[in-house]
Amino acid sequence: MEKSKLKVIEDNQEEDFYLETEHRIYFIDAINIRKLKEKSVHLVVTSPPYWKIKDYGNKEQIGYYDSLNHYLEKLNNIWGECIRVLYSGCKLCINIGEQFLRAIKNKRVYQIVPLHSYLINGILREFKDKVVYLGSINWNKVSTSNTSGGGHVMGSIFYPRNGYFFINREYIVIFRKKGKDPKPDPELKKKSYIPIEDWREYFKDTWNFPGITQEEHDAMFPEELPQRLIKMYSFVGDTVLDPFLGSGTTCKIASELGRNSIGYEIGFNRENWKQIIKEKIESGIKKYPAKFIYF
Repeated sequence: MEKSKLKVIEDNQEEDFYLETEHRIYFIDAINIRKLKEKSVHLVVTSPPYWKIKDYGNKEQIGYYDSLNHYLEKLNNIWGECIRVLYSGCKLCINIGEQFLRAIKNKRVYQIVPLHSYLINGILREFKDKVVYLGSINWNKVSTSNTSGGGHVMGSIFYPRNGYFFINREYIVIFRKKGKDPKPDPELKKKSYIPIEDWREYFKDTWNFPGITQEEHDAMFPEELPQRLIKMYSFVGDTVLDPFLGSGTTCKIASELGRNSIGYEIGFNRENWKQIIKEKIESGIKKYPAKFIYF
C-alpha cells in the first residue's frame, strides 16, 4: 500500500492539511500476507490465537488442533511474512501471555506454558539475521472475572502447598527489523507528536490497564493496547498490519489515528463475524476521511 496522499492547499498563506486513509480487510488465512509487496508496512500489531484453549470454529485455525511445536512453527511462518513486508527499521509487536494447562484436561500435573519465551526464542532462532529483540512490556491486566485476564481460584485453598497464583499478566514482545527506517514526511511527523506525559507512560516497561469484556470475540484486547503501540511506533499516514485481526480492534484504532491498515481474519465462532468486524472498524470518530475495502 502506498503512503496516504498529502495535499497542502495554499489560501491566503494558510495551509489546509488533507489526509485520507485506506483500510483493507482480508477474510482469509494470514499466510496470504505473502501476496503483499515487500517493504509495504510500517508496523505490525497483533495477538495470535491461543494454543489449545479457544476453538474459534474454523478447522484452518492456528492453535486449537496443533501440538505446541506445530503451533509455534505455524506462527513462525506468519512472522516471517510480517518481517518481509515490514520496512527496515520498523517494529513487530506481539501481544501474548503465559498459558496454564489444567491438570484434568492435560492428564498431567498443573503447569504453565511460557509461550512468550518460546515465541521470542523461535523468532530469534529463525530470523536472527533479520530482526533484533527490543524487550517486552509487561501488561498487568487490572481485571474482573468477565474481562480477559480474569481468573478462578485454582488448586487447594485455605491450606499450603497446592495453591496456584492467578495469571493476570501478558506481554507485548517487540522486535525491530534490521536496517535504516524510512524518513517520514515533515508534515506527517508533526502530526504524530506525542506529549511528554503520554511518552513517559507509554515507554514504561510495565502497563497497568484492564482487559476487556469478552463479547464479540473470545480473545479481544482493549483499544488502549494498539492505540499506544500505534502512537509509539508509527507516524500519521503509515500502514499498520494485523495478521490476526479478530473483531477488528487494530484497524479501528489505526483509522482513528490517521494510519492506513491491513487486517487478516479467517473467522471466529460468531455467525455474523464478518459484520462484527465491519461495524467495529467503521465505528468511532475518524480524524481523517477513511476508506474501507473488504476482500
